[in-house]
Amino acid sequence: MHLTMLICIKNLKLHFYTYEGVVEALDGIDLEIMKGEILGLVGETGCGKSVTAQSILQIVSVPPGRIEDGQVLFFTREACPHCESAKCSACRGTGKMVKNGTLEKCGECGGDGQCPKCFGTGKKHLDILKLGSKALQEIRGDKISYISQEKMSALNPVLTIGRQISESFLLHQKKELYRYAIANLKRLRRNSSAKTMIYRLHERLLEFQLKNLKALEKAKLRSKFYSFVINLFRRVPVLGRYETWIWREARIKSVAMLSTVKMPKPEEVFDRYPHELSGGMQQRVLIAMALACKPDLLIADEPTTGLDVTIQAQILELMKDLQNETNSSILLITHDLGIVAENCDRLAVMYAGVIVEKGDLKTVFRNPLHPYTIGLLSTIPKIHQKKEYLNVIPGIVPILINPPKGCRFHPRCSFAMVTCKEKKPIMLKQEDGHFVACHRLEKQPRGVD
Repeated sequence: MHLTMLICIKNLKLHFYTYEGVVEALDGIDLEIMKGEILGLVGETGCGKSVTAQSILQIVSVPPGRIEDGQVLFFTREACPHCESAKCSACRGTGKMVKNGTLEKCGECGGDGQCPKCFGTGKKHLDILKLGSKALQEIRGDKISYISQEKMSALNPVLTIGRQISESFLLHQKKELYRYAIANLKRLRRNSSAKTMIYRLHERLLEFQLKNLKALEKAKLRSKFYSFVINLFRRVPVLGRYETWIWREARIKSVAMLSTVKMPKPEEVFDRYPHELSGGMQQRVLIAMALACKPDLLIADEPTTGLDVTIQAQILELMKDLQNETNSSILLITHDLGIVAENCDRLAVMYAGVIVEKGDLKTVFRNPLHPYTIGLLSTIPKIHQKKEYLNVIPGIVPILINPPKGCRFHPRCSFAMVTCKEKKPIMLKQEDGHFVACHRLEKQPRGVD
């Protein structure tokens, strides 16, 4: 099945500058997320899974964190301006060009025949790492949403649940709320009602703001006269109520979103505070907030942490159902391979800030090639095997202030060679959709032209 690329992370390097030294948290991450898929990102605690996810949205604390190199390309729904299709415009998708009478690889696309501007997707892309704060605000929560593993820290303790969900709609779907409010006012107006004039005035104010929404949001166009008039209206009780129509529409959409995530008594939960909810209900609220604007990508950072097994199953099933309905993509970060096996389409294995293996889920599970992936899968107990002791990977994740040279896994690897201690392995294609970074496989890589 052909999948369209949504996110492409290329050579992402991230360091944290601390008093003890420089933490090389990410060392050249290469990762792709396809449209409509669930990608599992697994690895031991401290390997850089959460930092990778936070880098996509540019929410890493700066300082001490700093992105040293790389790109995070987000492919929009607009067509690529450099080509009419996904084919390279220089070689017309052949991957070959004639130079000095000889046939050589196309230097423009690198020989793969894909457009070098859109990486074969045919869609325009944005480098998230180069966007300003205003552009990032438009993407966060709208195009890309994030579910933190810390439920209580992700929810504001002094704001109601409804207020926090409503903010997503007020920030990203304000025009839609205005249109719904205006349509509602038109239905409420009656010829014989004493409130007709007030409703009409509210309707006119909303229509004016909807028409000039973009201009009014720019500070340089916000005149003193307009600010004076709006503040005057807000001080008059009858006139100032026009804003309540927007909040009413936001409430309707928020309650509907809580119902979508199967929250019991959503009307009551809307007016509650985070501390009044259980862990499972808080997690449903975070999912409702993340999916409010139907994002293209949902980043779920260990969404089942601290939940019992029954609630875990409900949360994961809920996420899959909503993903199927909206055709969005999910980056599922976890250390539980059982969760990955039941929910993901593809898998990326991470160790000490490096992606060591990635590919189709069934391929990686049936034929793991990197020693770390083999070790992870061997630690899973099997029902049909009787063992006195469970398998373990010797050693611990290295401290990334002074990471091992060459392959970062070599101190714990039973297959380590001299090359592993000196040279960093490159990611090579072993078969269709299966990539591994290991020196043992560099001599005879399969599926490489």
